[in-house]
Amino acid sequence: MKVITLTITLLMVAIHQVPSTLADVQNLAPVFNFTENIENAYQLAKRQSKPIVLVVHDTHCGACKSLRPSLIESHELRQLSRDVIMVQSLDGQDQVANAVNPDDNTYVPRIIFIGCNGKVFDSIFNVNQPKFKNYYTTAEDVIAGMEKAIEANKGISC
Repeated sequence: MKVITLTITLLMVAIHQVPSTLADVQNLAPVFNFTENIENAYQLAKRQSKPIVLVVHDTHCGACKSLRPSLIESHELRQLSRDVIMVQSLDGQDQVANAVNPDDNTYVPRIIFIGCNGKVFDSIFNVNQPKFKNYYTTAEDVIAGMEKAIEANKGISC
């Protein structure tokens, strides 16, 4: 009887240590190939002539928790991410990335598209969010922005 009780207790502890849903995923890095920081992203973007996708999000933010599963589950987004330089600032870890804020708001999540020349694409934003232009809630909206950034980047000199 003690062995059964101990086994059940150990199983319960193990179950609580594994995220129960994708909503519990706190970091996108296991799915996307993020570069180390925004400075490195600028160098890679210039060298590879690719646009940058900057994802600013927080571990405990409700909107961020809702967005992450959508991004992770999107096969199309994962495919497109190969054509851009991905960088994230999770929980404010990259202060330089946090300062990249075209509409001067501090809301999260923010996704900002930047050309290989280091300039923010001001014309690429979430049309479904007129007040908070860099606020994204679905993978589809992010994909639309990525596609526009990839196309816009073709017309600039790196």
